[in-house]
Amino acid sequence: MSTEFLAERVVPLELAAAVTNLAPADPFCTLSYAEARRAYGHQAWLLGIKQGGKLIAGCYGFLASGRLNSVLEIRSLPDLPWDEVFWEGLVRFCSAHRISHLQLDTRGSPGVRIPPLPGEVKRESQCDYVLDLRNSHWEQRVAKKHRYSIRMALQAGVTLRRSAGLDAARDHVRLLEASMGRRRAKGESASVPGGVKGQQSYTFLLADKGGGGLYQAVGGGEVLSSIMILKAAQGAFMETAGTSPEGMKCGASHFLIYSVAQTLREESIWTFNLGTGEPKSGLSLFKTRFGATPVSLEFARFYFGSDLHRKLTNAVHSFRRIFTGR
Repeated sequence: MSTEFLAERVVPLELAAAVTNLAPADPFCTLSYAEARRAYGHQAWLLGIKQGGKLIAGCYGFLASGRLNSVLEIRSLPDLPWDEVFWEGLVRFCSAHRISHLQLDTRGSPGVRIPPLPGEVKRESQCDYVLDLRNSHWEQRVAKKHRYSIRMALQAGVTLRRSAGLDAARDHVRLLEASMGRRRAKGESASVPGGVKGQQSYTFLLADKGGGGLYQAVGGGEVLSSIMILKAAQGAFMETAGTSPEGMKCGASHFLIYSVAQTLREESIWTFNLGTGEPKSGLSLFKTRFGATPVSLEFARFYFGSDLHRKLTNAVHSFRRIFTGR
């Protein structure tokens, strides 16, 4: 039976449904997530392999082009063996579309391994923290300190709110910046895809297209903590999160994650990925105390441009840092 590489920019609904059915717990494999990324300005491509005319593995790749470079990002690779048809097809696709940078991630697809490809410049292991909501006793794994913070928030009158709209997105970004500032002050790395500046429109589009939802902890008429959740039929992923200093004092972030996990379980979503945390960092400890299990992932970056192209790109970036401070 013949196997062939597939690359579709215009994705028929039946093909989009096939990708979702192959990975029902992967929020990065939903059409709504792809539509949000497309509205944000990226080209969204469905990439995969077909066997006998049937899709057997698929994922979404997002292409962004600038004056000097084009970047293809796959946040969640398909769950497949080291199938030469897929990897050779992916390299050909990059060549045909003059892609200079390829970023591959296994977030949402744990257990997938990235094979060696031409032009590799970086490879690292990452760790996400995942709650198994299928376990009816998952709440018993929440640490005593976290339970105390949750009770403190409840006593302070903090409530859960599902939010949407630009005002909610602005609140989310404000709290995200506050949390990132605290982490940097502790010497921990703190960054978000695309940078903080683009998070307001990105957050709004995720909610607007149905790729994600904003959940916020509110107390005294103020938003104290906020998280953006990407959702699939059986899984959810915490994309970004932020909490104000006042929210930290009353346990709003603990209350929010715990309440969202309860809500997701009621919706028959069985896995809740709390995202990445550096090993032994305060963030990783915070996530494991909810009973989350560390899951190993891979990330790799590849460069397909010429040495001259690389030098020109580096020179432009250096010039920009000198004259703009960025």
